[in-house]
Amino acid sequence: MRPVSKPTLLGSESEREYLALREGIAKEIKPKGQIEWMFLDDILEILWEILRLRRYRTLIICNTIPAAIQSLFKQVCYDDDYLNNSQVEEEAIRIAKAYFQDAKAKKKFMEILGGVGFNERAVEAEAFRLAISDLERLDRMLSALERRRNKVLRFIAQYRNSLATQIRRVIDRTIAEDLPSRDPVKSLEHAD
Repeated sequence: MRPVSKPTLLGSESEREYLALREGIAKEIKPKGQIEWMFLDDILEILWEILRLRRYRTLIICNTIPAAIQSLFKQVCYDDDYLNNSQVEEEAIRIAKAYFQDAKAKKKFMEILGGVGFNERAVEAEAFRLAISDLERLDRMLSALERRRNKVLRFIAQYRNSLATQIRRVIDRTIAEDLPSRDPVKSLEHAD
């Protein structure tokens, strides 16, 4: 396998996984020559970025959960008399912070949600709602990467087809040029 320069990875990403992915793609594509290795590296970079963004989708939603908890708590606990109640705001922040660290706080919050017919999926749905603009941007980035990937794959197919066509022409020309000397009838005529 052709050596690869050190990939540009984030601190949480594994060079071993990157190189294993590269090896797997190389086995599938079976690059021949420098140009095909360049195509392979282009596809690898695009694929790695697609995988990265797909991981980010879940992380974006997870990172929005504290804000979702605050939002749901305020929706459930605010009523018209307490619309500007700073205590409810402070309690929402406290519960959002404690949700992941204190099982009792999480249980209390889930009981509050359960009282109005919500469950943990309501928290995830609210996190999704709050993150929707970021997720839409992420989807646009993914679509652009997938278009780039498809374009590179078309280039590989065109390159290989072009190369095969060039090879076929050379072979056909070589055979055509060699035919008169190999033609048994002509060889007999020349022998006379």
